[in-house]
Amino acid sequence: MGENMSKRLRLISADSDMEERAFPNPYPDWDQGGLGLSPEADSDYGKEPLDAEGKISPRFQTKVQSKIKDLLQQMEEGLKTADPHDFSTYTGWTGIALLYLQLHRVSQEAAHLQRALDYVKRAMRTLNGRKVTFLCGDAGPLAVCAVVHHKLNNTADSQDCLSR
Repeated sequence: MGENMSKRLRLISADSDMEERAFPNPYPDWDQGGLGLSPEADSDYGKEPLDAEGKISPRFQTKVQSKIKDLLQQMEEGLKTADPHDFSTYTGWTGIALLYLQLHRVSQEAAHLQRALDYVKRAMRTLNGRKVTFLCGDAGPLAVCAVVHHKLNNTADSQDCLSR
């Protein structure tokens, strides 16, 4: 029976035209040059972020840094209503400290490292000793605190975090 069915299907499909199973696309194809920006938008928006040598262009770098500052300000504003007891690396103060530690690693700005220290100190005050996981327990805040103190050359404080 299986052979007969496949022969029938072949005969039917060979005799009839293929059924059209798509909707027509009323939209024009994407054009990288014409992004449809308003006249007051930046003229370099559609250009590549890299210069001829393959390095990030200074103009694009300035835009990225400006956006990072804007987003950090928004985050700081939102943190005013955050849970003061959430010390986790995943959703709490240690995660914010880890963000600032990463920003310091990339930008070498001392202010980012100081902000990381502020947030990790806040997290260290609320450790409970119940969980040992990195993301939701005490291990994450202790590890981030050790790294921040190490970067600040506070060897004793860094060792204290590691020995807990």
